[in-house]
Amino acid sequence: MTALAGNDNVAFSFTMKANSARNYTGDRYRETTRTNNPWKVNMTASTEGKHTQAYYFLASNGIRRIQYSDQHLVKSETGDHRYKAYAEASKQGVSLGCKNNNNVNKSYTVAGYWDEETGGTI
Repeated sequence: MTALAGNDNVAFSFTMKANSARNYTGDRYRETTRTNNPWKVNMTASTEGKHTQAYYFLASNGIRRIQYSDQHLVKSETGDHRYKAYAEASKQGVSLGCKNNNNVNKSYTVAGYWDEETGGTI
């Protein structure tokens, strides 16, 4: 688990599962206790096509995943998106969670970068 409080760009790439099933990245340590220290996501590419949309959120690690932020609809190729985390995400290992915005029987690959805390304020 990595503990970095700066504004990093941690790469992710995974298969977006069919039928709105959830995907998760590896874990990162969210050092802050400030909920207004935002996490960020930038979906830079998708094999589904331009301007793919998907829901992103912070989640706990382990078998039983707990959502640590609201879900946010993010469109690919639109830059960084920054959001507040829940207080439960403080001093915890977190993952980036993602699910298809459409409940369809289709999978595709998405890629981009994220950070569990950016050091800024929202």
